[in-house]
Amino acid sequence: MRATINLGHGVGLRVVAEGIEDVDTLDLLSDLGSDLAQGYFISRPAPAHKLAFQAPG
Repeated sequence: MRATINLGHGVGLRVVAEGIEDVDTLDLLSDLGSDLAQGYFISRPAPAHKLAFQAPG
């Protein structure tokens, strides 16, 4: 994971960790430098109209 995160950052991308199912995984990927995360631990799937969107920046 560290290599994948570093590769993404090396080419100027933000990295999204997917499939986060527990706090330990979230903490590990955060420590490794992942910029964003998604998965059941953070939120169950929901229809778009029920999501709060925030513009990147």
